[in-house]
Amino acid sequence: MFGCAQQGAGAAPLSLSITTPNDVSLEVPIDQTGATSSAGDITSVATATGGDGSYTYAWTLIEVEDATNEYSIASQGTTTNATYNDATVSTSFSNVLPPPPAPPPIPPPPAAYRVSCTVTDGNGDEVTETADFSVEVVG
Repeated sequence: MFGCAQQGAGAAPLSLSITTPNDVSLEVPIDQTGATSSAGDITSVATATGGDGSYTYAWTLIEVEDATNEYSIASQGTTTNATYNDATVSTSFSNVLPPPPAPPPIPPPPAAYRVSCTVTDGNGDEVTETADFSVEVVG
């Protein structure tokens, strides 16, 4: 008996998708200066498929735009897991009320941030995806 086998059908190419983090609001109470987000406020999940099935993850968090220089990355967090969820950002905004009749301070405009994940499989193939979100100060 003779059979037929499909030839040359290798593994699917390595691909990646990531979820977009929710926008983050940093609350700076009246008469306080600065605030830092909590671990878990910035969460993105990477889903890798294809390739050889063994994956390593490398996350980065960058500030894309901050018109007033009042935001910063406080911690990159753990960058080697499929779920990125413990990075933090902070603001140096001062919500200290001036003496009357001066108006209260105006929070800075939101800043733009970007998470990127690069996945490498056991063959050395790489793929990168990015997602943008914003951080704002609320009082």
